[in-house]
Amino acid sequence: MNKRTQYLIDKKFQLRQTFSLIGIKFSIIALIIGAIAFNAAYNNIQLNTNNQQLRNIIENQSNVIIIQDNNVEALLTYSQYVKDKTHQHAIIDVARQHNANMKTIRQHITTMENIIRHNENIISYNMLLLVAVCLFVLAQGVFLFFMLIRKTHRISGPIYVMSNYMQQIIEGKIPDHVRKLRKKDELQEFYKIFTKMVESIKNRLQEKKEA
Repeated sequence: MNKRTQYLIDKKFQLRQTFSLIGIKFSIIALIIGAIAFNAAYNNIQLNTNNQQLRNIIENQSNVIIIQDNNVEALLTYSQYVKDKTHQHAIIDVARQHNANMKTIRQHITTMENIIRHNENIISYNMLLLVAVCLFVLAQGVFLFFMLIRKTHRISGPIYVMSNYMQQIIEGKIPDHVRKLRKKDELQEFYKIFTKMVESIKNRLQEKKEA
C-alpha cells in the first residue's frame, strides 16, 4: 500500500477533534497558569513594596549618617580650641562611640541593600518562570496539534479509503483488489469486515456472470 502523505484527509473531522482536545487541555492549563500568575504578581507587588520601604529607610539612615558625621566633625574641630583636657577627652569618646554606631548603621544598610537585590532577583525569576511556562505551553500545544492530526489521520485515512471503494461500488465498478491498511491505522477489524464484504460482492457478481 502506498503511504499517504496528506495528513488532513477529512479536515472537518480531524480539525474538530484536534481543537476540541487542545481546547480542553488549554482551558485546564489556563486555570493553572492564571493561579500561578496571580500568585507571582501578588508576591512581586509585596516584594516591590518591601523594597521601596527599605530604600526609604536607607535614604533616611544615610541622611542621619551625613548629619551626625558633620556634627561630630564640628565637635572634633571645636575640641582643638578647648584647653580643658577632660572636655577634649569627652569629645573624643563621643567621636569613637559615633564611629562605632555609624559602622553598625552602615552594616544594616548593606544588609538592606542585599535584601533589595535578593528581592529583585526573585521578581525577575518569577517573571522568567511565567514566560518559560507560557512558551512551554505554546510549544506543547504545537506538538499536540501535529500529534493529534497524525492520530486522527489513522482514523480518517481508513474511512477515506473505504469511502472511495464504496463510491466505486455505487458506480458499478467492483475493485479487483482491496489494499491493506497500514499497521498503525485504526479500524483494522472493521476494515477486514469491509474487505470481506467487497470480496463477497465481487464473488456474487462473478457467479452471476458464469451462470
